[in-house]
Amino acid sequence: MTANNTTSIEASGIFEDNALDPSLVLSTGASQETYVISMFVSGIGTPSGIDSGTGFTSFSNHDLGNQSAEIADIDTNATGGNVTVPWITTPTTDDVAIVAVAVKENSFPSVQALAPSADSVDGN
Repeated sequence: MTANNTTSIEASGIFEDNALDPSLVLSTGASQETYVISMFVSGIGTPSGIDSGTGFTSFSNHDLGNQSAEIADIDTNATGGNVTVPWITTPTTDDVAIVAVAVKENSFPSVQALAPSADSVDGN
């Protein structure tokens, strides 16, 4: 996504539970390309016990003592209508909070589509 035009939130979600390998699903429009970013915070004590799921790139992790946090992202292709945001915690189950946001690039009509028709110019 190049974000040449205005962007907007396509979907967002929150997951909070005591879970093993938690995930959440963002409902996006069919054939809608998005950039998804997710933050994971847990009572798992070391970031090495956490991994972002398939297709996501983890680019920030933090050891917060008795908790840890990670951030991951993905540019989705435009083939599906949902984006699953997975986190891998196997074999540890602990309190987990996930926040994820899908951002889309807005479409704007072309300049040609906005041009007046011949009929509207001559008054017919």
